[in-house]
Amino acid sequence: MSKTLKNILLYIEVILLFIGTPLAYLYDFLPFHKIIPLVIGAIYAILLLLLDKKFNKNELGMNGFKLFRPMLLRSIGVLIVLTIATYLIIPEYLFYLPKKMTWLWVIIMLMYPVWSVIPQELIYRTFFFYRYKTLFPNSVSMIMASSITFSFMHIIFENWVAIIFSLIAGVILSIVYYRHKSLLGISIEHAIYGNLVFTTGLGTFFYIN
Repeated sequence: MSKTLKNILLYIEVILLFIGTPLAYLYDFLPFHKIIPLVIGAIYAILLLLLDKKFNKNELGMNGFKLFRPMLLRSIGVLIVLTIATYLIIPEYLFYLPKKMTWLWVIIMLMYPVWSVIPQELIYRTFFFYRYKTLFPNSVSMIMASSITFSFMHIIFENWVAIIFSLIAGVILSIVYYRHKSLLGISIEHAIYGNLVFTTGLGTFFYIN
């Protein structure tokens, strides 16, 4: 297969997976819970990665990632921003879950990283960065492509807050992943950000009834 044809097929795959799937869910062509296409996508991604002999399997773990202090500092900054944003946008929801629905908050803190974060990071970082490296050959284009598709996925929540904040988070996470190539490391950081979103109150914009 020629390089040109291969790239064309990869572009089609990007459109179907990262544009088509969120749109299909948004317009009710996929009449089941949003976690289903996420899990299916994660299974597809992990199978392709594991079957590819050129892929460095160490990237699925920590891959030497040890920069937890910068992660902590970024997380503190994220907490401050999210607290201010919640206060300005929906002050009545500020820290609502931990104060009013503590058990639900605990369940989310435990389940969200496993059932949502790891599949997302597998698809939008590890898989995306490896699978489409020929389409986005430099750091800027790859980081932006990953961030934009990650943000676009959040159209299923039908509000601008989810889209904008996920774009900002996507840029941060993509930069970190580009530098360190650690699925487990970036999943930890994503889990912290996500749990802070639900803790501060903005999580109401990342929920479908």
